Amino acid sequence: MSYFENTYPQNVLQFLRVFVALELVNIFPLQAHEEAKKRLQVEEKNKQELVSDLRKKSRIEYLEKRQADKLVALRDDLADEQDLYSDVR
Repeated sequence: MSYFENTYPQNVLQFLRVFVALELVNIFPLQAHEEAKKRLQVEEKNKQELVSDLRKKSRIEYLEKRQADKLVALRDDLADEQDLYSDVR
């Protein structure tokens, strides 16, 4: 992330991107269009990679939490079994 992305809110950054794109269109219409197209492709790719990374991280966190919950449940089941059947032996 750049300095600006850490400093300014997303809506301000989006406004600045649009403003710069519009100014470029006024100066260099064809080149600005191509540049904007490239930027959108790069942003879309970055967004997809970010979403993919977030999904992976979320899945790992979920599985770790699920594993811990399952261990607690199994320990509880074992303790219940021992309490219920301790006098059967």
